[in-house]
Amino acid sequence: MTGGGTTLMSFRARLTLTLSAFGFGVYAYVDAKLHHEFESAFLTQGRALGQLLQGYSSVNTNGVRSFMQQVRPSTYYVVTARRTPKDPYYPDVNVRSQELTGTDVNLPGIPADRKVHTVPERQNELATALAVYSADFEAVEPPASPQGGGRAQSDTTPARWQGRLVLARDLNSVEASLSLLRKILIAGGLAVLGLATLIGWVLAAGLLRPLDRMKSTAQRIGDDRDFTRRMPVDNAYDELGSSSSRTWACRPRSSRSAGSSPTPPTSCARP
Repeated sequence: MTGGGTTLMSFRARLTLTLSAFGFGVYAYVDAKLHHEFESAFLTQGRALGQLLQGYSSVNTNGVRSFMQQVRPSTYYVVTARRTPKDPYYPDVNVRSQELTGTDVNLPGIPADRKVHTVPERQNELATALAVYSADFEAVEPPASPQGGGRAQSDTTPARWQGRLVLARDLNSVEASLSLLRKILIAGGLAVLGLATLIGWVLAAGLLRPLDRMKSTAQRIGDDRDFTRRMPVDNAYDELGSSSSRTWACRPRSSRSAGSSPTPPTSCARP
């Protein structure tokens, strides 16, 4: 529809744009909120594990594996550590989560900056979107007592373990929630549009029906020259009913008063 050189948008188009903008805004807000909460919880977990490893006094493969069992099953991890000074009794530590044990799959390499990085599925060997956290740690091993058996009795210098913790968590849970939200918004938008279309059709039919009757009555009056005809009115108290009654309550007027000028053949009287 155009008017005055400008294009006027229909009600349905305005409603569609409004619903689209609202749905996009809700989706963007929930998307940002879910990712923020997920990353905050994952970052808290990574920092807590890093601090515990920092103060761990028994850095060895069995000890670290037992320690990392507290990590939730959906989290992948790799813990590597090397002792300084090097000692044949203390091999390097390389502990991997059960999902990675015995496989050639490696977690994405990211800077050990104690931040959460999102790695797309095409950029990692697990072929799924991941949130990855990496941090370096250093644990101090207490010196052995003079009666210790494994190390030389004269070696009472504390050893240091320098290692790296890498955590990765699948983002499928977040993506599943966002996918469900998308379906709800699309279904809700379509339902609202369908309801608005139905309501608009009912209102238009109710408003246009009296106008159609008025048009057909006027056409019959013009064709039959019957100016006594009235338009049937369902409700005389609404605007269309009162307007039609005032307009079409006509009667013939053919008499002429003496000495008066000719009058039109018909006149309309108010009911």
